[in-house]
Amino acid sequence: MPNLKIDDIDVHVPDGTTILEAAKTAGIHIPHFCYHASLKIIATCRVCLVEVENTPKLQTACSTEVRDGMIVSTKNPRVQKARRAVLEFLLINHPLDCPVCDQAGECDLQDYVFDYGAAESRYVEEKRRYPRQDIGSKIVRDMNRCVHCTRCVRFCRDVIGIEEYGVFERGARTTVGTYIDKTLENNYQGSLVELCPVGALTSRDFRFKARVWRLNSAESVCPGCSRGCNVLIDFKDQTVYRFRARQNDDVNGRWLCDEGRMSYAFVNDSNRILDPLHKVDGQNKQVDLDDGLSSIGEILRKITDEHGPDSVGGIASSSCTNEENYLFAKFFREVLGSKNIDFIPAGRGEGSSDAFLIQADKSPNSRGAEEMGCRGEGLDVERMMSAARQGKLKALFVMGQDVIDRFPEKNLVKEALSALELLVVQDTNMNGTAALAHFVLPKASFAEMDGTFTNFEGRVQRIRPAFRHEDVLPGCMTISALVRKMGHDYGYSSASDVFDEIARKVQRYKGLSYDKIGNQGVKI
Repeated sequence: MPNLKIDDIDVHVPDGTTILEAAKTAGIHIPHFCYHASLKIIATCRVCLVEVENTPKLQTACSTEVRDGMIVSTKNPRVQKARRAVLEFLLINHPLDCPVCDQAGECDLQDYVFDYGAAESRYVEEKRRYPRQDIGSKIVRDMNRCVHCTRCVRFCRDVIGIEEYGVFERGARTTVGTYIDKTLENNYQGSLVELCPVGALTSRDFRFKARVWRLNSAESVCPGCSRGCNVLIDFKDQTVYRFRARQNDDVNGRWLCDEGRMSYAFVNDSNRILDPLHKVDGQNKQVDLDDGLSSIGEILRKITDEHGPDSVGGIASSSCTNEENYLFAKFFREVLGSKNIDFIPAGRGEGSSDAFLIQADKSPNSRGAEEMGCRGEGLDVERMMSAARQGKLKALFVMGQDVIDRFPEKNLVKEALSALELLVVQDTNMNGTAALAHFVLPKASFAEMDGTFTNFEGRVQRIRPAFRHEDVLPGCMTISALVRKMGHDYGYSSASDVFDEIARKVQRYKGLSYDKIGNQGVKI
């Protein structure tokens, strides 16, 4: 293991480590554009130049491997002069549009010029101008800002294996873009935006919506498919503005697909359910949650007393957390005495998939729903619908699922739901099933609560609240309150309490806790 000094700091790193990566271990940041930890090294931007003792020329830190006894300087006058010269060349044609550029606040060029560059430009000639070119529906390209780092090209070619982005011309005429008469079609265009160290590639979805320094971030898991990619939720107040990929080498590396990036949209939708509703004379009336749960509890008790526990059914959701699904199933088995519990995987086998990240199962927690007991020994969803049409199923509780949308015979499902004496829907957004419900209960979205998802590989991962809507509870807390209305008390005060019970009673989850899961998840 080589021992070396970087800026008079002793560093010990494994063989094959580059100077740039070695400097990171010592808390020393070496500026770079073309280098990225998950891409092939090409050492073209030259802004990472450092001085190595007894070496006549400055060396690129990103491509030079350390050796025992090496002495490196990253800040001496010679290095500073070279770095300043590289930045000056980059700024020759770079537009002075930081006030209107979406990358402002997270632009490497902006930061490096502030830290290392000259205060004034010596260039007085007219700047080069590139014509505007539309390269796709998801991102906007501005070649005037490009620093030719080629991160985008290498990502397309080497990571997702799609040759649709390239470098053209040479010298001052160099451009980076799509091939003639082509636009970007891949499902990872948002990753190109994240890779771009400047404002040459920006997101159409996020463009001009917010300044990044006004946003907060929360660690979470993408709800777009069963992969469970790790994300950062960027938000302000009670609005989600974007997802960014959060590194987890066991799940998604440093990447995130475009489907996942847009899976937050429902959180901001105008059809969010934020208040309990009770249908009276065909019209939804807002009610107090406590009163609504009391009414639901009384009706459920009456139906089970008169028709037995087999007259009620529950449909859970593979989009809900383990905590919500566990308590939902427990409520039906222990409080109502019903075995009629099922869930519908959101798009399993119906959606697109690829060999990289995207899964055909478009729900984040199908495996978790199975393991939390949401497939009962009684009626499945199809037989519940049939029993409802026949008048045998009297009450149905649906959590986080639009049943109508999941069946091709929508009229038959509507007929079944309309025949029920009681239909309770607990969900984040209004939908066709909620429109028919006698009671609609609000439910916090993944961005507004604590909980866990279990991905298709069996990795249990945490979600955390970015913000909360007042009086909108996680599904498990609403069900816990309903349980109390029906004369039982499980003593839960948080989702963490529910998970602690899961860790005691569900075999595969035994011994787990939120602390053990951490921010990278645990494979069970």
